[in-house]
Amino acid sequence: MFGRSSYQGTLTLMRSTPIINWNPIQRCMLMLCLACGVHSIWLFWKIFVIASPSLHQYVNLPFLKLSLYVNFVYIFIYMLLAVLCAYLAQKKRWHLFLIYLCTGTFALFLLWDAYIAGVMSPATAVVLISVIALGLLMFEAKVIYPVVIVAIGIIFYLVTITLEGKISYAPLFDFPGMHNSPYSNSFWCLSMLYFGVPVVAVCFAMFSLVLHQWRHREESFKSLSLIDPLTKVNNRRNINQQLVNIANKLELQKNLCYGIIILDLDHFKRINDEYGHLMGDEVLTEVAAALQSNVRQTDILGRYGGEEFIILAKDADKNIIMQLAKRCQQSIQQLAISTDQQKYINITASFGVTVVCHNQSMRQAIKQADEAMYQAKRLGRNLIVLSDQTEDAVAIPVG
Repeated sequence: MFGRSSYQGTLTLMRSTPIINWNPIQRCMLMLCLACGVHSIWLFWKIFVIASPSLHQYVNLPFLKLSLYVNFVYIFIYMLLAVLCAYLAQKKRWHLFLIYLCTGTFALFLLWDAYIAGVMSPATAVVLISVIALGLLMFEAKVIYPVVIVAIGIIFYLVTITLEGKISYAPLFDFPGMHNSPYSNSFWCLSMLYFGVPVVAVCFAMFSLVLHQWRHREESFKSLSLIDPLTKVNNRRNINQQLVNIANKLELQKNLCYGIIILDLDHFKRINDEYGHLMGDEVLTEVAAALQSNVRQTDILGRYGGEEFIILAKDADKNIIMQLAKRCQQSIQQLAISTDQQKYINITASFGVTVVCHNQSMRQAIKQADEAMYQAKRLGRNLIVLSDQTEDAVAIPVG
């Protein structure tokens, strides 16, 4: 029951949290669950061989039966260690001990399996390489390297004493029954595949999963680096990159124009001073949502400064960009944000609007939109000022 609970807990964790974010104890529990699965597969092979008299000539039957019981002991110990990890997961002083205990036990059991199947067999080589690679992926080097070094040392020792004839090679098999030619014996070859393929499959699946999660995390970090954490719109860094991209497009496409809106909230400092910065953050969030509800899918909305926003509208002439600015201004005016004092904050904004087309300077367009926004401030706020690179600015009040 405890083993099943640990297994279910590991599955739940895999669904909810990327493996690359797991702590070492959680990774130990995953390793133990995978080890139980692999040893169960090997257990079925032994049961099948014992139940097939025609195959007895190829195996050391008494030793095979003994190793069958050893397999059951392995699985029981793995489950016991998984329960122990779950029990001591919150007690950090035990973590390092548990990590070495789990990885060391796993390595020891794996070495025994390598010995009985043949330390120089293809299955042993494939399993050891796969497990070491997965271990390096899942655990820190300071944990894995000592275990790997000891394991390799034991492997070389086993190979040496086997070649010296001090111990028998692969006591699980009866090579005389194979005419001392295992590579030409289909049972032995298929057994090697059966031993190695599950481990390779598990390691490949884990590598693929971790790599996928790693890429997803990298994409998430990249996305987060381009989004303003408060308002969830594009941040200044992303907007600057978009401006460069748009400027490049304008150089190449003759009939392309972009409308630019820069708006700044009126008397925002007064809101922060009177109601606090948390209320100021709420105002910014509500304004961003109001703007987002008015822009098109092809438009780019971003937070350009503290209380300043920018909209880049593709294929927009003066009429289109002015209509968009009016809709945004009206949406902001309709906001009524309640405070803890049961008061409502009414928001207005000053808008600077311009249009930039082929062979016109993006830098100059941004400068003009910014100057137009400040002109709207000077003229009394809550205004839209339209400007372009060929005409004087025109102030348009919005009721």
